[in-house]
Amino acid sequence: MDGETTERDKRAAALAGDILRLAKNTLMLNFRFLDRALNRLTLTVSETPWFASDGRRLYFEPWYVLGQYKAEQSVMTRDMLHTVLHCVFRHGFVGAGIDIPRWDLSCDIAVEALI
Repeated sequence: MDGETTERDKRAAALAGDILRLAKNTLMLNFRFLDRALNRLTLTVSETPWFASDGRRLYFEPWYVLGQYKAEQSVMTRDMLHTVLHCVFRHGFVGAGIDIPRWDLSCDIAVEALI
């Protein structure tokens, strides 16, 4: 049973990676100026059920990506654009004394306004 689950998870990770590469290529065709930012992020499988970046890696949980893509094919492209813009604007780098929840909300508002 564990071997089957592991193989299934590997196939899910490969398919999710393909979806994310398709999203990246779509963004590079439409926003050529983001090519360096998009290519800088390494796709990295994560067990956390979301999509995020630390500025170096693009973390994704395969089953989350597959579920989002099944519901709406363009959602991962939009999520990738949102995440890359956070990196471009260096939203992840904050100093001491910053109210993190308000900072995160403000950054999300700024990125969504730009999109």
